[in-house]
Amino acid sequence: EWGTLFPEATGSCQSPVNLVSQDAVTDSDLEKNSLMFNYCISRETDILNNGHTLAVFPRVKHVLTGGPLLPDNEYELAEIRFHWGRDNTRGSEHTVNGKAFPMEVQIVHWNATKYSSIEEALGSPHGIVIVSLFTQIGREHTALRVITDNLEDVLYKGRQKTVTSAFNPTCLLPDPLLRDYWTYEGSVTSPPCSENVQWILLRYPLMVSHAQIEEFRRLRTFSKGDNPKTGDDGAMVDNFRPTQPLNDRKVKASFQY
Repeated sequence: EWGTLFPEATGSCQSPVNLVSQDAVTDSDLEKNSLMFNYCISRETDILNNGHTLAVFPRVKHVLTGGPLLPDNEYELAEIRFHWGRDNTRGSEHTVNGKAFPMEVQIVHWNATKYSSIEEALGSPHGIVIVSLFTQIGREHTALRVITDNLEDVLYKGRQKTVTSAFNPTCLLPDPLLRDYWTYEGSVTSPPCSENVQWILLRYPLMVSHAQIEEFRRLRTFSKGDNPKTGDDGAMVDNFRPTQPLNDRKVKASFQY
């Protein structure tokens, strides 16, 4: 029912999409112009259960430049959000050749060169860039424990906590030599579903342990003291939007197949 409340949700450039690897167009300019993640250590990081997802807000300036982004424009990190499934067969918003991953981590940036706030940048040309990572289940991600070890304290909707352990978003990224990606024009995946979003989807996944993803699945969609809706167990799972039609958009790749 999003389309009736938020007209943009019925637009022709919506996200997420299914990435078909053989249809992606290799763009040599992307290979020449590397993405530059100017991330640093955040001594204070806020984590919030907003009833739909877990949102992470590092309290220090992190900047992204290069790749498909406007030259000489700085994109500041605003938040990191997570989407996951009830089990490991689904959870990611984007899919690759029809395959879903157990989780997708989205690092949301806004253009601080052209706009004065993320609110102004949302829906505006060259306003928002989202770097996305697919997740696979394997060994524990030790740096992500700064987040997963604190999820107990934000179990219920509306709960927020400031984590004072050092956290650097670079820990989420693959080795600099493994930063191949797909990119396309889309939208944010929750209302108001504003378009003009540049998506950058990293090819190599992020590894987390089964125990770590289970910590996310324990989060609740209701406030403490409330009850979930009838017929709903209140578990925050399957919080991903289904894939949308690609229509006539092209997906570009920074690498050769």
